Amino acid sequence: MPSRLKAPKPFATSQEVAAAAGEVHRDTLRRWCKMALLPGPTIISRGRGGVHSRWPGWAVERAAWIRQQVETGYTVPEIAEQVKTGLAPGPAVPEASEASEPADESEE
Repeated sequence: MPSRLKAPKPFATSQEVAAAAGEVHRDTLRRWCKMALLPGPTIISRGRGGVHSRWPGWAVERAAWIRQQVETGYTVPEIAEQVKTGLAPGPAVPEASEASEPADESEE
C-alpha cells in the first residue's frame, strides 16, 4: 500500500512557528520579522474570537532552520546574511526598510 504524504499546510499559527524555533517567545518572532528572517504574519480578526496571526506555511520550516543555525553557533546577523543570500528554506523576505520606503518621486 503506498504511503500518503501530508500536503504542506497553507498557513501556520504563531504557536507552530514558535515551537519549530525552539519554543521562542512571540517577541523573538517579531524581532526576526523586523530583521527579515521570517515573513510578517497576516493578522486575522475573528470578532469576539479575538485576533490571530496567520503565518505562511513555509515559516515553520524557516523557523526550524533558524533554530538549527543558532544551535550550530551562528549569530543572528550571520543568519540574516544567509537569508539574504538565499541559503534559507522558503522564499526571500523583503527587508522592513524596503517594504516601508515610499517610491522616489522627484520633480523635474
